[in-house]
Amino acid sequence: MTIIVPTHGSAHGVADLLGSIAMQQEVNLREIEVLIVSNLPNSKLDKVLPGDYPFVVQKFVSGVIGVNSARNTGVRLARGEWFYFIDDDCQLIHPKHLRYLFDQLDLLEPPFIGIGGGYIAPACAGLADMAYLLT
Repeated sequence: MTIIVPTHGSAHGVADLLGSIAMQQEVNLREIEVLIVSNLPNSKLDKVLPGDYPFVVQKFVSGVIGVNSARNTGVRLARGEWFYFIDDDCQLIHPKHLRYLFDQLDLLEPPFIGIGGGYIAPACAGLADMAYLLT
């Protein structure tokens, strides 16, 4: 699996996300790659990458502003059979999140586009985040 993380250079958010991935249980983390795709060539990400993680982490620069460009860059560079898109301000809260995801993927038969999950707004969520929940 390739986890694709678009970012605008949020080093703190990326560090928290990587920590939450490292805490995942009942999955072989060595089979996961995480691609951090930044639209900023000189960001604070270099301070958190590389870290000592049980999975491959790579940083790329998309060169174009926009989350969709970053996601497309990640897809082009990904080596995993599955793509998991997650933003730099998110975390995998449940320690078996990826295990549950893999279990669901095993039940699916091709062709299918993808699966999604719930979204929990943080306490500091603004109006845009709350509107996203309503759609």
